[in-house]
Amino acid sequence: MSTKFSSGKSISPAKISKSDPPTRYRLPHDNLFFATLISINESASLGSGFRVKYKGFNFLVTAKHVLFTKNAVRYGDDMVLTCYGPERNETAPWIYLVDLREAKVFSSVAYDIAAVLLGSNVAIEGHDHKTPLKELKANDVRPTHLVPEPYVSVASAGSGHIVSLDAEAIGKLDNVSLANDVYLSGFPTSLGIRSNDYYDFRKPLIRKGIVAGIYPEKSTFVIDCPSYPGNSGGPVVEHCSDDYFRVTGVVSKFIPYETRWHSNRGDVTNVDIANSGYTVCTSMDAVVKMLEDAVAQLNSESDCR
Repeated sequence: MSTKFSSGKSISPAKISKSDPPTRYRLPHDNLFFATLISINESASLGSGFRVKYKGFNFLVTAKHVLFTKNAVRYGDDMVLTCYGPERNETAPWIYLVDLREAKVFSSVAYDIAAVLLGSNVAIEGHDHKTPLKELKANDVRPTHLVPEPYVSVASAGSGHIVSLDAEAIGKLDNVSLANDVYLSGFPTSLGIRSNDYYDFRKPLIRKGIVAGIYPEKSTFVIDCPSYPGNSGGPVVEHCSDDYFRVTGVVSKFIPYETRWHSNRGDVTNVDIANSGYTVCTSMDAVVKMLEDAVAQLNSESDCR
């Protein structure tokens, strides 16, 4: 079964009239649905990820620690992906099963990122796939069909379409600027108590913040959005200085802060570690490098057949 994918939109300032609301309110709605819920071996590991259309392939990008332990051991063999689309009346998600024993998995040695090849993209005729994304009209899309790899199967067909990140909507570290607005999208599965309906746990939650710091030597940046277990691997969309929205990072981890107290009575020291509200994100520069290496490997394997 093939799945219809579309590309996330990027709004140009030239397309906004004087009667439109300020551009800071105009994050394209479908950008909020890049995130995918990842579950490995019946929740042995839970996290977020997002799909990227890159040079004809469709990859799931996530944080490496969502797939592997600190000792580089995979959490399990069976991965379930739950994907909702941007339609407001969508009632059923697309659910994919991925056999990680057979899957083509790529990861970075230096950074907390990994990718799983889901399949290849086939452009749907009747749409403009050649005009640069910036020059397309606001309502134009670049829909494709996903031709899945043999180890990817559809467990449940959704009621809408899925949004994948177009390579042209990737923002590099050069696009990241201090105090720019950012939007964190993902599945903080550790929040709340499942017996209470605080929110729909199956759908992504959005947080908004700003870029708080940039660390070029580590190819990372910091945002002032708190993240929680389950957010790891989710995309960060930035409202860049040129007024375009781009995915500029992948959620890696929250920054902890430490509180110590000491009791002279009994000479006891207690240390509390808490979430500071800041999150470290791996830049898309590192992701692009990983995907370039993956594409080169896949093309080399294809040439050898």
